[in-house]
Amino acid sequence: MIPTTADFYDETGRCARWLGAIHGNADPETLRAFDSGRLMLEATDPTTFADAVLDLLDVFTQQNLGQGHHPRDGWPWSWPDSRSTDWIYLFDRGRAWVITGRIWSYAMPRVDHPPQRPAATGHAPPGPDRKVRQHMPDLLDLSAPRPQCPDCEVAIGQPHVEGCDVARCLRTGLQRLSCEHEHDCGKDTWSGRWPGETDCERLGWMIGPGLPDLNRLLTEATWNPATQQWDAVS
Repeated sequence: MIPTTADFYDETGRCARWLGAIHGNADPETLRAFDSGRLMLEATDPTTFADAVLDLLDVFTQQNLGQGHHPRDGWPWSWPDSRSTDWIYLFDRGRAWVITGRIWSYAMPRVDHPPQRPAATGHAPPGPDRKVRQHMPDLLDLSAPRPQCPDCEVAIGQPHVEGCDVARCLRTGLQRLSCEHEHDCGKDTWSGRWPGETDCERLGWMIGPGLPDLNRLLTEATWNPATQQWDAVS
């Protein structure tokens, strides 16, 4: 199994507090096999969640499952924020949330996280008075439009450029870059929202507050090229 990474947070947005990270088999199914992992995923209060995360970091290292990284050790990744982390576990609104996927790459306000640990070259990390910023998804603001496409950077209402992996084929509703049909895919424009989000909201297919169920949309809905939207199968 290919090792994956995970970050853990208490709360979201600018109030988010980074609780640590792991590198190994970080998927929810694997973590649920441990008492601390199951307690974390089923937590109903932030204290239980945070304590379970700290226990999980130790268990992960002690049982040679990978490496647990505590906040005291500093930010462990070579990338600057959690947008490149495979799994994000966070506690918010009385429950634990598990987040992954590129949909989260464009709804991330900045919050503080601990300084990054020294690089292999021996350069010192930022001093205690120097803030390093961390991006995290704000579950309250995922519906806010983004002025530019996260890939080709065109403005709202402008057609995506060729090769943009956000652009959709207007005949199939799927990714234009991967379309193998011999037809004109049309000129999809950037709406300010990730493709399918507004359809999920209209159909009521949400995993939770601000969490559109895009997997359900792509497996249970059909694309209507006339209306340019996904419809539930009657």
